[in-house]
Amino acid sequence: MFVNTLYRNEYEVTVNSAQARAARAILKLGVREVAQLAKVTANTVSRIEQDEVGPRGPQPVTVEAIRRVYEERGIVFFDEGPAPDGGSGVRLGNKAV
Repeated sequence: MFVNTLYRNEYEVTVNSAQARAARAILKLGVREVAQLAKVTANTVSRIEQDEVGPRGPQPVTVEAIRRVYEERGIVFFDEGPAPDGGSGVRLGNKAV
């Protein structure tokens, strides 16, 4: 568990559960489809979308694999900050497949 904690602290997870759910919905992909494309289990995709954090939460590298699947299909993630409402979210970019 100590190694896991060090690993999580070193790599920041860049997609929150709401963003993951929204990206999948925008692309009209099923949990199993995303899992197959990201080479993870369907349970892993579900856990990420349910916002399980802590020692049993997803590894950052797993979240990044799922993020790549979405980005390759045109999803753009944005974080809290310059957006008018300051919130994070997703949208379908101009280069959508």
